[in-house]
Amino acid sequence: MRGSATRTSRRNVDFRLLAGAALAVLALYAYLWWVMDVPQMCHDRRREFIWGINSLRPFLGYVGGPLEYGYALLVQLYAFPWAGAAALTGVFVALYAGARHLSGRYAARAPWVTPLIPAAVGLVLVHSYMTLAPVAAVGVAVGVALLYIHLPLETPVARLLAAIAALLALHYGVGGAFHLCVAICVVHEFAARRKWLATGILVCGVSVPFATRFLFYEPDLLKLAFRNAPLEATVESVEAFPLFLYGVMWASFPLMILAGISEKTALGVWCRDTLTRQGTRPAVRTVAIIAAAVALSIPPVIQAKHCRWTVVERLVGEGHWEGALACVERLAESDMTTSHMANLALFKSGRLLDDMFRYPQTANGDVLLLDGKAFDFRSRTAEKRSATYLDLGVINRAERWTLESMNVMGELPHLVKQMVIINMVKRRPGAAAIYLGRLKQMPFQRTWALDYERKLRNDPLLERDSEVGFLRASMFKPDYVDTLTSEELLGFALATNPRNKMAFEYLVAMHLLTRRSGKVLECMRYLGNFGYKRIPRHCEEAVLSHAGRTREPLPSFGLYTVSPETIRRFNAFVGLYSANARDPVAARRALSVDFGDTYWFFEAFGRSGRAFALSERRDDGSADWRIWGGEH
Repeated sequence: MRGSATRTSRRNVDFRLLAGAALAVLALYAYLWWVMDVPQMCHDRRREFIWGINSLRPFLGYVGGPLEYGYALLVQLYAFPWAGAAALTGVFVALYAGARHLSGRYAARAPWVTPLIPAAVGLVLVHSYMTLAPVAAVGVAVGVALLYIHLPLETPVARLLAAIAALLALHYGVGGAFHLCVAICVVHEFAARRKWLATGILVCGVSVPFATRFLFYEPDLLKLAFRNAPLEATVESVEAFPLFLYGVMWASFPLMILAGISEKTALGVWCRDTLTRQGTRPAVRTVAIIAAAVALSIPPVIQAKHCRWTVVERLVGEGHWEGALACVERLAESDMTTSHMANLALFKSGRLLDDMFRYPQTANGDVLLLDGKAFDFRSRTAEKRSATYLDLGVINRAERWTLESMNVMGELPHLVKQMVIINMVKRRPGAAAIYLGRLKQMPFQRTWALDYERKLRNDPLLERDSEVGFLRASMFKPDYVDTLTSEELLGFALATNPRNKMAFEYLVAMHLLTRRSGKVLECMRYLGNFGYKRIPRHCEEAVLSHAGRTREPLPSFGLYTVSPETIRRFNAFVGLYSANARDPVAARRALSVDFGDTYWFFEAFGRSGRAFALSERRDDGSADWRIWGGEH
């Protein structure tokens, strides 16, 4: 009866532990789903991935390739927040379980607090600083070390051979993280008083990179030894903190083993006396809990306080125009790429010619299309050019820059979809079918490809598709040498399709950004083509500016008239400007408060008020300063 009661009590305890662990994992999953910006991680860490042996074969030809292939597959899950949160939860649980099992093997009781540290640090690194590959490599190394520790082999020679085989396979599979496995195995063998075996494993760990170097013909030994670990890169000041965190995660595993080693060894006595004395254990536990809590609180702080340009890029790519503009307003700094994305979001939301100077703008019309050599070396420029040209209907340039993006970034799904559309616009269904076949080999893209194939069966050339029809109407028909400037290209696009609203608004915006208000007046004849109910605000401002500088009466635009409110604001601007004409810097500061979002301010100083606020440079106010001489 006593034995039966004991077994029942043990089962109840086991059930409670299992239920508690399940609840903890569910709580962690809910936390990560809420906190981790998985869609942003998917955007920042995009990787090309195609099913099939042809895609796998290149990864098998170098050290660390299998891990990179697995990461390329796993990162596809980030496309779905629930799946990405599940992957991150799995990483946390694996690191925690490995650390707890290792430390519990050598201690009287398996600790539950200290293993939180490497798991939480790994999570922070994955979310904030690096890809999943280095952190996953640590988890794989710990798993292999646990397998070695539990091998039912007592013969030292057999254990050494097993260690050599495991380390060779591990180094080939994950790269530099195999050093962690070496450290854990060495500590384990020293604790088991097999010192010569520990020395043999250590020598093996040093020799493995040399062996794989000649096997795969890689000359750079340092890079080979630390592949898939951040230690292989040159450490700069900005990288010091993530490198420190990675070192903490890496070192915590052997340190927890040392802390729990049996008291029968001299090392164990030292560990007991220094790390686990009765008087210090509560303090250590408290510090560990605080460290884990702080680590898990870093991601939401980063997400709430910082809005990066890549966040704007993702929101624009997803069509969340207002969210992208709100993020631009929170940016601590800006550049031409940010202005390009803000202008695209403004156009898509119907606000470009009313609100463009609320955002960072400089006197450079090329920013609209990212045209010119100055943009060639900016991050992901080809990708942005391809999308912009496709929206404009400039199909040849869209095709060129889409292929350029694929050459740099790989066959990412959205680029392959662009090539499908481009080929259908050009009436090349055979080429489109090839790209649809590639899409069907990509995770989570097969449904889109099959739906598109169904459309092609019903309408082989998509003659009834409104999107394709608009792009065909906007294509340049005559042959030409593509040496067009941005202004010439937009004018050509508008002449080809007078209903191309993007070409019209971008052309007007270019005239505004190059501060040619007279050119803006020439574009006003197109207002009726696009159903405007009034003259856009910045166009009104340009009309008044032109009239003020030329001292001509306000022109007539048929049913469209300049609003009295804009005239009142213009008179107020000129009055304030005239009052501060002797001190341009003071004038700029005074005018930026109420007029920093106007074309007048931009025309006078070459930058919008928001651009001045983000810039540390000081303008002397000389360029185009005296431009108005009276009220109108």
